Amino acid sequence: MPASHAELGEGWDSRLGGSPTWLRDEEYPPGDWTFLFQLEGRDEFYEVNFGDAGVGYGFLSADGKEGRFLWQCA
Repeated sequence: MPASHAELGEGWDSRLGGSPTWLRDEEYPPGDWTFLFQLEGRDEFYEVNFGDAGVGYGFLSADGKEGRFLWQCA
């Protein structure tokens, strides 16, 4: 079962914009990308399987024409 908010602490909520809260080491896609969103795998409204206590991260290219998505798990 994924970790709870209490176990992970502050900063693990899903968000649009701002800065990512990395579950593990900082892991931006290679090149010039802007952080777009963070999606916690387990939320009160949905559940997405990114692995054990996973968090997904979305990025937008500098020209706004391409996106990248990655995830990290505990």
